[in-house]
Amino acid sequence: MFQKHNPYCREFSQFSPENMEQTFAFIQASIRERTDKLWNMMTLWRQLGLNYDRLQWGNKGDAMRFIDTNRNEIYKDVMKAIRSRKMVTHKIIDIVSEIPGFGVPKAGFASQLIHGSGGCLDVHNLRMYNITDNFNVNGVSPALKAKRIDNYVRICKNLGGAKKLWDTWCTFVANKYPQHFASPEVVSQLHVDCLHWPIVLQENNDRTENYS
Repeated sequence: MFQKHNPYCREFSQFSPENMEQTFAFIQASIRERTDKLWNMMTLWRQLGLNYDRLQWGNKGDAMRFIDTNRNEIYKDVMKAIRSRKMVTHKIIDIVSEIPGFGVPKAGFASQLIHGSGGCLDVHNLRMYNITDNFNVNGVSPALKAKRIDNYVRICKNLGGAKKLWDTWCTFVANKYPQHFASPEVVSQLHVDCLHWPIVLQENNDRTENYS
C-alpha cells in the first residue's frame, strides 16, 4: 500500500508551496477526526479555505493561519532539507514542529507524506506499540529538541519505518471501521484522494481549482 500510494503523496506535496499547504491541511484535518470524514473535510477546505470552520477551532486554526501566511518559506525550508539528503527526516520534523499546532508526531506524519520517511506516532500508535517516550518539544532547549526528534526518528525506524507504519495504520483503520472501508487498500487510497491537483492561488488569495 505504501509503495503504491505514498509516491503520489510525495510528488504532490513537493510540487509547490500551495500543494504542500494542502498536505498540511490534510494532517490538521486528521487530528481528532474519524478517517472516513477526511475526504469531505478536505473538499470543503478547498472551497472555503480559512473560512472553513472545522479547521479554524483551537490549534487547527493557529496552524492553518500560520501556514497560509508562511507557506513559501516553509516550502523553501522543507525542500532545502530534502535536497540536502542528510538527516532529512530529522530536518523536516524540526521545521514542521515549529508550526503552531504541529507536535513531533504530526510533523512525523508530514515527513511521511512529503518525503516517505518517518511516520505518525500519535496517541493510537503510542498505545498500539506501547511507547511511553516523551516527544514534547514545546519550550525546550534546542539541544533537547534535537535529542527528542532523534529518538522519535529512531523509534520509527525500529518499528519498520514509514512503509511498515503506513501499512499497519491502514490495516488498523480498516479493521476498526469496516462499515466505511472495505479493505486497508481503500484507507491507503484515501490519502491520495484527499489531495487534489492543482491548487492555484489567484492575486486575491482565493483558492480555485482547475479540473481540465
